[in-house]
Amino acid sequence: MLITGLIAGYLMMFFITIPLFYPLQITSVYEYLQMRHESKRVRQMSMWLGNVGSFLYAGIVTFGAATGMEGITGVSAWIYIVVLTSIAVVYTSLGGIKAVVVTDVVQGVIMIGMIFAMLIYGCIRVGGVSTVIEINRPTGRLQIFDFDPNPYKRHTFWTIAIGNGWMCAGIIFSPPLEQRLNSVRSIGDARKVAAMSIPAFVILQILIMCVGLVAYAYFSLKGCDPIA
Repeated sequence: MLITGLIAGYLMMFFITIPLFYPLQITSVYEYLQMRHESKRVRQMSMWLGNVGSFLYAGIVTFGAATGMEGITGVSAWIYIVVLTSIAVVYTSLGGIKAVVVTDVVQGVIMIGMIFAMLIYGCIRVGGVSTVIEINRPTGRLQIFDFDPNPYKRHTFWTIAIGNGWMCAGIIFSPPLEQRLNSVRSIGDARKVAAMSIPAFVILQILIMCVGLVAYAYFSLKGCDPIA
């Protein structure tokens, strides 16, 4: 279900955003809004709204990472917030988009490595993949295709696919993604990046869902079920 929305979002990037934004070679989607509506106020308003959203998102992400580090090391989360923010500002200011892309690659390698580590460790602790499946099956977590049209039901094919599709649409029209796509040599290279991103993110989503199943199985055996 998540994968359906993800693929739809990246197809929009391949057929809409890349042909639209790459030939313009703009540094921000807000510039396009000014060009499209011939109004500087539209650009300024959208820029401020986007900055507020980015500020809130960055704050939540930084606080989450700092809280995790505090739990491991015992050092105050506020110290990590200052340190992490300062490092990000410095390397972005000095290295520009190249530094950002390099950091993305390093972060991606670390994330994938930790995902496999959690999967392997979790499966070993609970007693294997079969045990993970047996524990999750009665809960309905393995039910992938639920086509119930009821919009009040939390997890159905429609709510997740449509919701994730809109979320991906927000990402592919965001300034950070446009800057990354415009940094490649040609529109063909930008399309290659989009084409390679689809299977990569599909695999990543599947791995993340598997981590969730393993985590639920692990904590169920520990008797730690917050819903129960």
